[in-house]
This record gives sequence, structure tokens and C-alpha cells, in this order.
Amino acid sequence: MRVIAGIMAHVLRATQPGATDAGAPSRAQFSLDPDVAERARLEVAELLQSYPLYPEIDLDFVQSAAM
Repeated sequence: MRVIAGIMAHVLRATQPGATDAGAPSRAQFSLDPDVAERARLEVAELLQSYPLYPEIDLDFVQSAAM
């Protein structure tokens, strides 16, 4: 849980609010450095490799069926 919280905190710290047409901060639009997003994806993928949510499910099959 500490690792997950660390990933979330890193992403949230790196997230900047977008702006509305009036120039006020937007709650719906944001910007995130693509490097931070990629790092978070890699860390989550590493966690899922170490601790699969449902080890009995073939995720490759599920992902290919969704396409």
C-alpha cells in the first residue's frame, strides 16, 4: 500500500490544473508530464507482475478479446 500511495502522490504532485476559457483554474482539465505518467504506468505494471490481481485469469486473452 505504501508503494501505491507513493505512485499516487508522485502523480498528484506533478499534475497541474488546466484553465477554463475565463482563465480560472479548471477542475476538469489538467496537464501531466508524459514522463511522470509513463513512470507510473511502469511501476504499476511491475506491481501487477509481482502481485497479480487474479492469477487464474489469462489477461492476454482478455485484452485480445477486448480489441
